Amino acid sequence: MGGLLGRDVLPVLGHVGNAGGGGMKPLCVSCGEVFSAKRRKLGYHLCLDCGDQVAKQRRFTVVPMNKSNYVMVSDPAILKQLNPKRTMQ
Repeated sequence: MGGLLGRDVLPVLGHVGNAGGGGMKPLCVSCGEVFSAKRRKLGYHLCLDCGDQVAKQRRFTVVPMNKSNYVMVSDPAILKQLNPKRTMQ
């Protein structure tokens, strides 16, 4: 019982044991590399390199509309059309 929970489940959860008994080291869920425990406490599950790759893939912004709600825009042409103060040429 202790072997299954101690060795097989922890890497799946994104942690690896520390031989010194100082706690657990977080593992990146994408590449499996160990990353900073401070980063894990902030809620990240990816190392800096993998997190940078994911951030580059997402291309959108959230725009507050006048007297309305927020709109998620992924096309720069639509974003330019939403600006009421732009100059028409």
